[in-house]
Amino acid sequence: MKIIKTNKITALFMGRTDKATGLWFPIQKMTWTHQNGEYLDCVTVFTNGARKLEQLHPEQPNIVTFGSLGQVIKSRDIYSCPWSNRMPVNQEPDPKILECLGLERDSSVDPVQYVARSGGYRHGDNRDIFPQVQADARGNYNFIFRNVDSYSFATINRPELNCIRTGEIVTPTLIEGKLELYCQGYNIGSAPPYIRELYKKYRDSLAISVYQINFQVPFEYQFLLLATLNQKTGIPLNEFEYQPFDE
Repeated sequence: MKIIKTNKITALFMGRTDKATGLWFPIQKMTWTHQNGEYLDCVTVFTNGARKLEQLHPEQPNIVTFGSLGQVIKSRDIYSCPWSNRMPVNQEPDPKILECLGLERDSSVDPVQYVARSGGYRHGDNRDIFPQVQADARGNYNFIFRNVDSYSFATINRPELNCIRTGEIVTPTLIEGKLELYCQGYNIGSAPPYIRELYKKYRDSLAISVYQINFQVPFEYQFLLLATLNQKTGIPLNEFEYQPFDE
């Protein structure tokens, strides 16, 4: 398997899609101290996006949390953080899925890299995890993600897409609130919400391409994609909604 050089991940966000309106909000942010390959002293806070979600539903004061949006949740390490049930820390990842995500098939899988690419294990609550990354030496913010289909294993690899090659340009198109992705005229799935929001802001300045192709796997794992934004255009995930909530 090819060696994959990735941007340093500096934080993780949790996003949430509101079932009533279909709107999506970044609601939490987690940071840590990275030491000797371990994620220690994790700090999780709510964001201004969580406040916006609350304001959308004043009749449901506890829609985000039963506590205060100003609370700071501290965890000793990644294994005890609030999102550990969405990470491969207490639940072993499928080796085939690791390969589909471009990660090494061994016992030392990086839980942050895993959820940054996969969105994390789903629990039927319309939440997803995505990364904040540091620009590389060229000033590029690179986001590696998988196409979103159904989160099920019902749809197998589509053989008509075998003509697509690594590195090909992907054309994003907004359709009914989703960012549909096309390559060689074929729909290859939808982008996760945070990529959709990046596209809404930066449009053609956000370059999307095929990063890795997987065979004989469920459709939602057939393609690993790359979205790139140069820092001359803007700093991604830097808007008000992504900032820690300040009472």
